[in-house]
Amino acid sequence: MFTSLRSCARSALFGALTLLPGCGQDTTAPASPAAPVTPAAPPPTTSSPDTPEPSPVPDEVAAWLDANVHPFDGSHLSLPPDDLQFLPELVGDARIVSLGEGTHGTRDFFEMKARILRFLVEEMGFNTFAIEATCPEARLLDRYVRTGEGNPARLLAGLYFWTWNTEAVLEMIEWMRAHNEAGGDIGFHGFDMQFPGLALRNVLEYMRQVDPENTERVSEQIRCLSVFANGNSGTFPDPDYGDQTAAYRDLCGTSLNSTRDWLLQNRSRYETAGGADAFEVALQSLRVAYQYHLRDDFEDPEERSARRDEFMAENVEWKPKDRPGRPYGALGAQLPYLHRTGSPRFPLASDLRGRHVDHRLLTRERPILGDPLVHALRRFRTFP
Repeated sequence: MFTSLRSCARSALFGALTLLPGCGQDTTAPASPAAPVTPAAPPPTTSSPDTPEPSPVPDEVAAWLDANVHPFDGSHLSLPPDDLQFLPELVGDARIVSLGEGTHGTRDFFEMKARILRFLVEEMGFNTFAIEATCPEARLLDRYVRTGEGNPARLLAGLYFWTWNTEAVLEMIEWMRAHNEAGGDIGFHGFDMQFPGLALRNVLEYMRQVDPENTERVSEQIRCLSVFANGNSGTFPDPDYGDQTAAYRDLCGTSLNSTRDWLLQNRSRYETAGGADAFEVALQSLRVAYQYHLRDDFEDPEERSARRDEFMAENVEWKPKDRPGRPYGALGAQLPYLHRTGSPRFPLASDLRGRHVDHRLLTRERPILGDPLVHALRRFRTFP
């Protein structure tokens, strides 16, 4: 527990940790409630007697911490929710809660995001976790947390991002599975579009199921992109799609649109054969591949990044029709994407606001733990 919030915050702030739970205590769940705690030996001193003392924290900084920082007992998701009861006031009636991390791969960030997710699900009725990963690959993890089908460690590695391939994220996925086994209903959703390979393969697999006679036709229409798409390991051929001429990419875009038109023209027949949800998934898979095409149609890296953010904001909105209800217990992405509203390099926050919230009703940002340890929960008020 914290002793004095002000004194704890001061010592942590200038220790480059901002504000860690327990002010130096272990943030993970104890192995046994009855296990004795053995104080660790102090590290050897390497500073000389001439080492200056840290500068005092300015009063205005300490006052800001006192007013905005919320103490908590630890970051592990197994801890009870008592110390997180400030979250409902911060979240309000938001439909989307953004959670970022100041550094990739840091255990504290991902453990705390998992703990916040559990609170949002169990205490506030949220039903989806969305992450900065490609939609088709994330759907395999969604199937796992709902049915237990598949190897979660292998599926997590199949998102292609080392940043998510961590013990803390795997532990969160296992909790999601246990929650659903106990009668819960939480899904795993990806909203990125940087890997078109599985998306294109999903379109062809869908065609084999509902219209095998026209599968080859669709295969020819999407071949212009599929020959440059990533394989199962996430690697791309060299040269890749972005290296092709503008004329080639223009023709490919037209061909991909022809596939979309074909699906929509046959929607009624396909939904009868395979169901409405399967059709929506196939159409979204094709959309993810087309987004990749559109992003690579720009040569400027800044413009590519901006288009990617636009498409990620668009994909946050998408869910199959059989998944109604209050979306997204957490929106997981790196901190700049969620925080820098109005930034030309990181426009995702602006795109999300434009699509999901009335910016005139936004309340001010209020950090949970002191930026940058965990990104401030932003209170988004939705359109009626």
